[in-house]
Amino acid sequence: MIPNDWPAPLAFALETTLGVTLLVLLVLVLRRPVAKRFGAGAAYALWMLPLIRLVLPPLPSGWVLRPSLAAQPSANAAAPLPAPPAFEEGIAFVVRAPEADPPITIETIFPGAAEISTASPINWTAMLVTLWLAGAALAFALTIYRHRKFMEVVDLEAEDSNARLQEMASKTAVEIGLKREVRICSSYIPDGPMVTG
Repeated sequence: MIPNDWPAPLAFALETTLGVTLLVLLVLVLRRPVAKRFGAGAAYALWMLPLIRLVLPPLPSGWVLRPSLAAQPSANAAAPLPAPPAFEEGIAFVVRAPEADPPITIETIFPGAAEISTASPINWTAMLVTLWLAGAALAFALTIYRHRKFMEVVDLEAEDSNARLQEMASKTAVEIGLKREVRICSSYIPDGPMVTG
């Protein structure tokens, strides 16, 4: 369970990530048996489960799939305990349940820490989102850079294909409305057919 003191967006993101991860693992386990029994279409439809969970809002905090078994009366429930025997007048017995230890919080460990942590000027959620976006932008820029370097090497080594094939590609490009000319060439650098642009 997610701690209650986490910011709501972070708690929602973590719950959603864990839920989607568990559903992906479930789909990976059920994929083959479902495909054998119901066909490939049903097996592919299983992938909708993680996608649906990804876009669903969080469940209410008090929601449970079924009521607690402890709250339901059991058919085998024992009869109530009989009243204790009467004691002589003037003698009183008090029985108390042992008190549970108080929960351990940051306040019990470091008194006054709650005031410091709530007064923090740092917005951790915004900082984490900004850090993630910066990492995503860096990864995207690095991918574009590596692709351009790769294409430079391919262009240096590539040989143009025969004229008939190039002419067919040019006609097709005009028919479908491409603005750039299609260049078909062969190269030994990629392992298989490759389309890029």
